[in-house]
Amino acid sequence: AETLAACGDNSIHVHVAGILEALGSEFSDFTYIFNSIGTWAYIAYSTWNIGSVWLIMMLGSGIYRALFIVRPNQKKIAEMAAMKQSCTVLRDNKWKEIDVSQIVLGDIVQVHDGNDAKLPCDGILLQGSLIVNESMLTGEPMPIAKAPVENNTNFRVTDKLNKAYAGTLALESTGPAEGKSILYCTNVGALTTRGQLVRMVLFPASVKFKYNDQLPIVYSIMSIYIAIVVLVLITLSDIGSLVATYLTVLCTVAMALNPMLPVSMVMGQSVSAGRLDDPKGDYHIKCLQPGRIPIAGKISTMVFDKTGTITKAGMDFAGVYGVSGQRFCEKVQFDDMDPESQQNRNLIDNAALVPAVLRRALATCHTVKQLGSTGALVGNQVECAMVRTVGWSLGKQEMTSPQGEVLRIVRELEFDHHSMTSGAVVRDSSQRLEVFIKGSYEKVKSLALPQTVPPDYDQVTMQCAKQNYYTLGISNKDLGSMSDDQVRNMPREQLERGVSICGLLLFRNEMKADSPDAIESLKEGSVRSVICTGDNELTGIAIGRLCGVVTTS
Repeated sequence: AETLAACGDNSIHVHVAGILEALGSEFSDFTYIFNSIGTWAYIAYSTWNIGSVWLIMMLGSGIYRALFIVRPNQKKIAEMAAMKQSCTVLRDNKWKEIDVSQIVLGDIVQVHDGNDAKLPCDGILLQGSLIVNESMLTGEPMPIAKAPVENNTNFRVTDKLNKAYAGTLALESTGPAEGKSILYCTNVGALTTRGQLVRMVLFPASVKFKYNDQLPIVYSIMSIYIAIVVLVLITLSDIGSLVATYLTVLCTVAMALNPMLPVSMVMGQSVSAGRLDDPKGDYHIKCLQPGRIPIAGKISTMVFDKTGTITKAGMDFAGVYGVSGQRFCEKVQFDDMDPESQQNRNLIDNAALVPAVLRRALATCHTVKQLGSTGALVGNQVECAMVRTVGWSLGKQEMTSPQGEVLRIVRELEFDHHSMTSGAVVRDSSQRLEVFIKGSYEKVKSLALPQTVPPDYDQVTMQCAKQNYYTLGISNKDLGSMSDDQVRNMPREQLERGVSICGLLLFRNEMKADSPDAIESLKEGSVRSVICTGDNELTGIAIGRLCGVVTTS
């Protein structure tokens, strides 16, 4: 109870204004106050019929925006933020079922899977294995495998590998706690990643827009004009009473700064927001701040991610270059239309084209998992494409070839953003230990022993990049006689040092059929298109030429 009082409920509270509060917030804006002053001045002194029309338009646009655009969207966000389900936590050395709102920092939580099974909090995976769908966070619907923290001195907890986030879907959870994995709660409520997303929607960052920067200049010019007109009316004309003079000045100001200009903008924004959220339309986009919609019409540059946006989401394993005797073998071209074809398996088993060391590397140098319910492969898209093509059976911490060769995975090396590599340490039936490391071909070359690098390495890799191949280098090293514990405790840098290059992996990321048309439409609208990619620059240029972003030679 004390911890719950200190941490607060594990819930995200989104304030939804009542009807009167929503109207008060809307009409307390300066534009409405100015509108009302000008409108009532016209009704009382000048042309009551025009003022009445203005009043009706002002009230109608404000009420529609406050009660039919902003408030319903706030209610929708509040419904999305709410999480109503129960969970199982460890309390007093017993598993107890409680409401998710009662979870506190430091709780040990069972992760349940199934349809619409959302994680109740942010946490670190302690035991078991977990496969989640993080499309709520990243927008990519690919399943992600989470691994538990390891009990060794060199292990580093990483967000991508070991942390799971509130609101993400648990597709499969297996572990020691009644068959489920265990999560250590690190964040609750609004402090979770899900809470931060809701906060970004409700309170978006300010946008620096040239239109807003130049408004003070426009207002200054208009204010000078108004001051001159008012001075002329007061000093050079004899209107009569002070009330008549005041109302005349207001009407003059209203003619200089038309009160209907903000009203017309609000009406246009409200109509635009309604079209975006039309159930029968194509967009289904909810907008909490319709005032930002006009900014979309001033876009001058559109920046595209390459993989999954201009190109298709998946990767095809297109081929390999094996290395034998410090020389590249003949290029092996796979049938990427049918990766599991017998033709590809025959090429993999051809020792003259794919040396045995490269075949073992292809089978084990990955962190792919298999979803038990559907058998689908889960992991990095590049690695999933590689596993499908190789044709080895994926077991629990082991790989089995069609001929019966078994390689046990002693240690997985997840992709590391500092070293820009990934890999695995494997043990065969004769207890021989071997480490495989893969990464960008430049990085693998820098890690490898110079005498193992083929003399034409740079020319071949550059040519592959120009041909729109996503190219990775792969290498290996014998570790000698060591125990599994020694391997797990060995620093990663030591495992990666002094490897021998054993081949190149070639992947192809095909462009979407409608990408050139989309780029052409942007060009017609005078919008400049830019590609942002983490791939090799030559690969990005090749895709840019195909879709029309790059037009120079």
